[in-house]
Amino acid sequence: MRTVNYEINLYGNSCNASLLQFDQSDKQEWKILWDSWNNLRVGLKQYGSRGPNLSEGLSESAFCLYSNSLKILNIQGGCDSSARQKYQGLVMNLLN
Repeated sequence: MRTVNYEINLYGNSCNASLLQFDQSDKQEWKILWDSWNNLRVGLKQYGSRGPNLSEGLSESAFCLYSNSLKILNIQGGCDSSARQKYQGLVMNLLN
């Protein structure tokens, strides 16, 4: 994975976006993290505890890995603070 920076224009607002770009080798690393989380979940259930929630870091990365999209790390400039979530799909389409 690598960080890339783009200047984008969203509805007339200029923004600088710092994005995380994944490649195929990142799937192997993600699988290792997934297995660790799953082992913890199964282990805790053996003690009568509920398993931990799936981390946003795992779920967001999985979405990006398997949909071949970029993960927004930071947006600065004329975009409001909700741009990180609101424009995830739009940024993906603008860069493809």
